Amino acid sequence: MLIKTLKSSFVFCTLLIALPSQAAMIAYVHGRVADDGTILEEGEGSAFDPMLLSDTGRKGLSEFKLLVESEGHTISGYRDKDTQLTTQFISQFDVVIFGLHQKIWSQSEKAVLDAWLNAGGGMFIYSDSASGGKFDVVGAQNPVGQNVTNNLIASYGMEVTVDQADGITAQRAVANAAIASISSKILKGEGVSPVAIAKNNTTVEVLVPYPRDVNKRQGLTIADPDFASLALRPVGDGNIVVMFDRQPMWNEGPGSNIQEQNNREILREVLNFLAERPVVTEPPDSPRPAGEYSNVAPLLNLLLDD
Repeated sequence: MLIKTLKSSFVFCTLLIALPSQAAMIAYVHGRVADDGTILEEGEGSAFDPMLLSDTGRKGLSEFKLLVESEGHTISGYRDKDTQLTTQFISQFDVVIFGLHQKIWSQSEKAVLDAWLNAGGGMFIYSDSASGGKFDVVGAQNPVGQNVTNNLIASYGMEVTVDQADGITAQRAVANAAIASISSKILKGEGVSPVAIAKNNTTVEVLVPYPRDVNKRQGLTIADPDFASLALRPVGDGNIVVMFDRQPMWNEGPGSNIQEQNNREILREVLNFLAERPVVTEPPDSPRPAGEYSNVAPLLNLLLDD
């Protein structure tokens, strides 16, 4: 931590504080669907690729959970159908991950999410046609995954496509990415649902480009977009990161998984970025009572006397 303090009689001067990523509370929101796309109750039937944090199977997320915990964070799973995005719920968390879910969130829930983002929350979301069930039963281009993801990100200038069904893709992060620690690292996934961004949209950053052909554009409302495998959108003091599919998070799934290329490192850096809470305080025009600095850690409330 770097702290620069200039001395002045009974006056606070500029504090420039670079805080490392904090130990974050993270919610992982998931759904539950059958092969044929039927939404299942808890314990009912056989779920298709539920991708649970407790799942140690090939398409489970137990390795991802260990990665999150190794960074000092705490992560808990919540089923979308049983979850309401209320202020009381979401204020418990620094980061919310929307996984393989099916719920279309209400306008009031999205308003709560937006307020939380603006206040500094971090959101990570990926899209996959598997939200609608097994691809060879419901079809690779079923729009469930696209719809539930766009329900949360479209108002921020991003949309995802339906499944491209064109195999494995590995793309290198751009060198000047805002998350500098992922620069030039390679994200490898299946590339099912690249993220569409309008060419003139300067509020969304392409962290990892998607330069391959995107032929299946049904459902998109963004005309003539650029495409990303990983995209970042600042929202007030918070951030949204959107990934093109689920495969980089699998334990040992086919085609790609958390072990492939730099997937583990990229996921680590993205989550730490979303969990960061940098603090910069500017010098006041005149001395203020110490109580007005109650939001700054006591260790940093340095009042230097002559």
